Amino acid sequence: MKKFILFGIFCLFATLGISQYHVYSDLANLSSQKIVQMNDGGYLIAAYEYCYTPHATAIEGCGFATHLVRTNTTGDTLWTKRIDQKPWNSKLFNNNDGSVTFIGTTNQSYSCDGFGVGLWGFSQVQVLHLNSDGELLHEIHFPDNCELVMKDVTDIGDQLFAVVGYYISPIFINAIPEGRLFIMNSDGEILNQITFEDEFFQKAKLIKAAGNELQLLYIKDDELHLDIYDYQLNLIHTASTAISENSCLQNGKFFVDQLHNGDLCVFCENYQIETDERVQFTRYDMSLNELAQNSFALNRITNFVEDEDEKIILASTYTTPDTIKNTMVTYFNYMGDSITSKVILNDLADERPNRMLLDNTDGDFVITGSVFCCNYDSIIGPGKSFLLLEDQITGLNQVEDRTTSINVYPNPTSNIVRIDLKELSKSGQINFRLFAPMGREVLSRRMNKFTFEVSLNKLNDGLYFYTISDNQKMLKSGKILKISK
Repeated sequence: MKKFILFGIFCLFATLGISQYHVYSDLANLSSQKIVQMNDGGYLIAAYEYCYTPHATAIEGCGFATHLVRTNTTGDTLWTKRIDQKPWNSKLFNNNDGSVTFIGTTNQSYSCDGFGVGLWGFSQVQVLHLNSDGELLHEIHFPDNCELVMKDVTDIGDQLFAVVGYYISPIFINAIPEGRLFIMNSDGEILNQITFEDEFFQKAKLIKAAGNELQLLYIKDDELHLDIYDYQLNLIHTASTAISENSCLQNGKFFVDQLHNGDLCVFCENYQIETDERVQFTRYDMSLNELAQNSFALNRITNFVEDEDEKIILASTYTTPDTIKNTMVTYFNYMGDSITSKVILNDLADERPNRMLLDNTDGDFVITGSVFCCNYDSIIGPGKSFLLLEDQITGLNQVEDRTTSINVYPNPTSNIVRIDLKELSKSGQINFRLFAPMGREVLSRRMNKFTFEVSLNKLNDGLYFYTISDNQKMLKSGKILKISK
C-alpha cells in the first residue's frame, strides 16, 4: 500500500488512528499550502503569507512572501525559512540532488507595464531554485515583456519541466492570444516549444504519462481536447469530444489524471450550482469516449489519487450542522460509485482541502493545510500550517467494517461466483452489478440470502468490475476474472 499526501484544510478526528499531528506558525496568516516529499522521506511545506489584519480584508503592500517548513519523516521541524517571493498557481518539485524547484506565476506589472502604475494583467513564469537547506540559489522570471500566463506545469525528469500557458498583451483589448507548450530546465532555460495560434488555454492540464509521454487536456469552444506528445514535443495522438455549453467542464474547476489502466479520470466541480450534481466524475479512454459518469453532492473538492487497489481517493469539504468545515475523504471505484467516505472532524477550526499527492512510501495519509486561517478573527487567528500523518489502513478499516463482512469467490472463476453475506441489509435490498471494462452493465441481481450464486456462463472470458450496494449505498466493489477451463 502506498502513502498519500493530501494537502489542504484539515479536520482532526481522534478515533481514526492519527499517528502524528504538528502545527507550524508565523506572525502572518498562512494559507495555500504546497508540499513535496524529500529524498530522505521528510517533507517541505510552502505556505503563502497574508497579513494578519483582524476585521480587515487587505493592507497595501502586504503579503508577498512564502513561509517554508522542512520536517523529518514524523513531522518534526528541521528548519523554517522565509523567502520574499510568492509565485501563484505554483508547484513544488524535489530534485535528485536534494534541491527544490518552485515554479509558478508572478505579477511584475510595476516593472513591466511601462508606466510604473502596477496595471493588472502583466504576468511572468517564476522559477525559484532552493538548495536542501531552503536557501535561494537563484530566481528567474520571464519573459521580459510580462505577457506569458502559465496555466499548468509538471516535471518530466530531474530538473526538467513541461509548462503550458499563453501569450497575450494585457493592455490591448483586441489582442490575439498565442498558446505555448514548452520544455524548460530549473534555470528557466527553454529547451523546446510549440505555439498554438489564437489559443487561450484558459482551462488546460498537463499529465506526465507512462512511456515518456506528455498529455495535454484542454477545453476550446465547446470541445474537450486531448493531445499527446513525446518529450521532444512531437505530436503522437489527438482526440476531441463535444461538451455542452452549460457543462461542469465549461463552468467549473476540474482535476484530471491517468488511471493505472490507462484511462483518464476527471473530477469537476461546478460552483454555480448547489445540487446533487455539483461534482461530476467522468472516465474517458484515450479517444475521449466516455466510459463512466456519476454525480455527487460534494463541496470544494481537491485533486485525487489512486491507490494500488485501484480505488480513487478524493478529498472535499464537509460542513457540520454547526457550520464547522472539515475534510471528508471519499473512495470511488472505476465506475464512479462511492465505495465509502470518512470525515475527519475538528470542533475548533474552519478548514477546506486544497490538494492531494501520491506518496511513494508506506500506507499513511499525510495531510497538510491551514488551520484558523483567513477568518480575520483576533481571538483565534492568525492562520497556521499543519501536518498530519495518519494510518491510512487503520482509518479505512474503521470506516469499511461492513466491506469485510462480504466475501466474493472463487476469483478467477470459470462460471459460478458466490457472494457470502455475514449480515443482510435491514431493507433486504442488496444488489450485485457486473460491468464490462468499457463501463457497460452486463449483469444485475438482487440478493436475499446469506449465500448467493451468480452464473457467468453467458459472458465471454475476461476481466469484469462488480459492485455490491445496499439501497444505493456502496458496500463493496472489485474485479472478477472469468477464465474458461
